[in-house]
Amino acid sequence: MNEIPLYWALKENKIVHISNVPNGLKCDCSCPSCNGLLEAHNKGKIVTHHFKHHNKSNCKGALETSIHLAAKHLFLERREVQTPDLFASVPGFYEQKVLSQKLYKASNIFDEYSLGDFKPDIFIEFESTREGTLYKVPLIVEIAVTHFIDEDKLAKIEKKGISAIEIDISDCKTIKNDDELWKELTNPQRIKWKFNSKLSTLIEKKRLNEIEHQENIVKRNLRLNEQREKERTNIHESNLNLIKVYGVRKDYSRRDFSSGFTPLDGTVYCPKDKINNQNKKISLSHCEKCNFYEKKHFATINSDSDVFVVCSFNFTKPFLPLP
Repeated sequence: MNEIPLYWALKENKIVHISNVPNGLKCDCSCPSCNGLLEAHNKGKIVTHHFKHHNKSNCKGALETSIHLAAKHLFLERREVQTPDLFASVPGFYEQKVLSQKLYKASNIFDEYSLGDFKPDIFIEFESTREGTLYKVPLIVEIAVTHFIDEDKLAKIEKKGISAIEIDISDCKTIKNDDELWKELTNPQRIKWKFNSKLSTLIEKKRLNEIEHQENIVKRNLRLNEQREKERTNIHESNLNLIKVYGVRKDYSRRDFSSGFTPLDGTVYCPKDKINNQNKKISLSHCEKCNFYEKKHFATINSDSDVFVVCSFNFTKPFLPLP
């Protein structure tokens, strides 16, 4: 069985990539799992550059351990963390996004930082300003290659009251360099909130925002209905014809009404032009040729769900019932 190639190793107790060390045993590197001597194969163009054990080894955890250590090193080096969207059930409403994904710059960052009864992979502090006051906000980052946060560790995190995310890179064992690895570590689809200390506050804020939003919709509809009735009255008093168009986009005047519509769907027919005693369907190109193509001839009144056509051409009966 061929040995699985490694792309990161330990050198003087620090994680290094294959591209940054001399070839062969001159690399002076060891396996991050079994501490065995490694050789660097980073010359030539045929085989992908990699480490392998100097002596044949059945070391099974080397790949996962090397990726885990490399991931932690990248966090310490790049000093930032990506958080994902946070969704929650809002009382009285459906599940909604209560917090948007964001890239945070760390003011402080540590690996294996002791929180008493456990050590997170990465412990980050970033700064946040509220009402003119600067706060340091802590965040726990767990990198899952083979081990995920279990119930016991989650209980400890919740007891500490510190927000925590978990990054699942368990299927990223073919990654070969730092840039590829960092791309996955900052991919929101790989990141999950395991605990958010402000969740209850975020939910309540979202609930109040939704209530205000619904109230604003009602107020807006009342205003639109008042405006609509006023415009309808003005049109009838001006002896213009009001034809209702059902279920049509508000930019319908740029659409061709020559196909795909029936009277029940809101097809509008021109009261002026006829072909074989049948009125033409209205389209923008049709109206551009019409002598009555003025604001009064082809205007619109919009409500939330309806569009109306106002035509000033005199005819005795509207081709659709007045709304």
